[in-house]
Amino acid sequence: MRNLKASAYLSSPNRARGFAKIPDFRRLLDIPPSASLEDKAIQELKAALLLVEAVLPNGSLRAVWKTHTAQYWRSMVSKSNTPGNIMGCLVLLENAISKDFLRPNCEHLISCLPRHWKSINEASVSSIALRLGTLDRGLKYGMSKDDKGHWDKKVDK
Repeated sequence: MRNLKASAYLSSPNRARGFAKIPDFRRLLDIPPSASLEDKAIQELKAALLLVEAVLPNGSLRAVWKTHTAQYWRSMVSKSNTPGNIMGCLVLLENAISKDFLRPNCEHLISCLPRHWKSINEASVSSIALRLGTLDRGLKYGMSKDDKGHWDKKVDK
């Protein structure tokens, strides 16, 4: 999670989550010592996915992503325990993000990755990490829109 670009924006204003509480990453990463390496990786990926969603800027999500949708999605991520379930959550988020908030290279790289159905059916810890890392590096976290739809001119880090 420390390597994600998203972590630099955790306390930034103008986030799409509005007044929703930031996930308790410490609880998510509280993994029992007896857990397998895959279980540990899955927990870390869930936390990383929730982090990316938590710091998305205002205006970055399409109209279909409403408050109740976001709450349900966060619940799905928290309850996910297989790579396929987590990849499904990642694909849902990816589809909800406006293309205006993706760097051109990111759009191209994501289009080169396997189609959504194939990504979900053949999901692995590494394929989730690759797709999530690509999305994280390609998002314009420093941009945002105000309530009237005007662009905030902040420079992206």
